[in-house]
Amino acid sequence: MEIDKQITSAFSEVVNDDINSMILDFVEIILLTNDKLPKEKNIDSGDFLKWLNDAENEARNNNELYSELLKIYDRARIEQKQAYIKFLTTASSKNWQKYAWLLERKYNDLNLQHRIDIGDGKKIIIERAKDETEN
Repeated sequence: MEIDKQITSAFSEVVNDDINSMILDFVEIILLTNDKLPKEKNIDSGDFLKWLNDAENEARNNNELYSELLKIYDRARIEQKQAYIKFLTTASSKNWQKYAWLLERKYNDLNLQHRIDIGDGKKIIIERAKDETEN
């Protein structure tokens, strides 16, 4: 499948709208993208997810459109993560807790708790030790 500018433009518009890449999953993003496209250019979300989850498949390397959509998504996530971090680090930011909450839930590397599934529906929660300088 060749890269179609109309598809990438619609996808980019959806992903970069507000915080869509942080709060919506791929199926939701594709649904909103398809709303902006003529029916014949709609993206098949199942096909995209299969491509996304099949890293070993040779077809993954050959689908330029899906590769471009993933790049657009990844860039949007980076930019939105940077913007939220900026809000958190700005001394005058009023509602910093909401940005911290959103970041912790979307990015595991920023979460202070890590959950490990040990089977049989049991989980272990590991919390970062509180530094003595923290309140």
